[in-house]
Amino acid sequence: MKKRIIKNVAIVLALAFCLVIGASADSLLEKIEAYLNYGITVKYDGVEQTMYDANGKQVYPISYQGTTYVPIRAVSNMLDIDVNWDGANNTVLLGKTGEYADFIETVKPYTQNNNGAYMNHFTISDDKHKDRGGKTYNNYIEFMVNNAEFFYNLEGKYEEFTFSTFCNTDNINGDFVVLKVIGDNEEVLASIEVTPYDLPKVTTIDVTGVQQLSLKLTKAKAGEKDNFLYIVDAKIK
Repeated sequence: MKKRIIKNVAIVLALAFCLVIGASADSLLEKIEAYLNYGITVKYDGVEQTMYDANGKQVYPISYQGTTYVPIRAVSNMLDIDVNWDGANNTVLLGKTGEYADFIETVKPYTQNNNGAYMNHFTISDDKHKDRGGKTYNNYIEFMVNNAEFFYNLEGKYEEFTFSTFCNTDNINGDFVVLKVIGDNEEVLASIEVTPYDLPKVTTIDVTGVQQLSLKLTKAKAGEKDNFLYIVDAKIK
């Protein structure tokens, strides 16, 4: 049974030590001294497992006061249980919650094609922000439009993807840009036109069963200045 309890193993956040930066209350944190234990082997149904975090980096059990802690994302992958991180509420989401998780915190791009353009993911821990329409956004994706593209592995786990878009107002010609959301087999799930002075525009897309998702920016008109596009309030469930 995939959901059996693993005895004598305490399951904790894979990113517990780096997420303390974004915690909202220092009183909830307690500094401890623990050890990465390279000598512990984890087996599932008799098969030795190699564990990875959300970015594909190998991770290891942690030993602390006689207890072995195993990264929760690695264990969820073994047991085929969905796991997400709700950064806004400091909450681990296991299984089918029916709730949205922060896309930028939860689903990391596994590769990108920037075609010489600037592009990045920013989270609250980066201490950067963008302002539009009286709101401040700390979690956002930034593109300089030139057919730049991010690729994500959704593994068919999600049902709905929602986000808002806006672009910079530096282009005096008012040129618009286009964001394409592309699913499996190059299927265009959405094509969104964004003009410089638009307020953030909300888009919701059905991603049920989608394995690979990409976000691709195209320049619909040639402007005199670089067109930057921002994706904010990106959530997935």
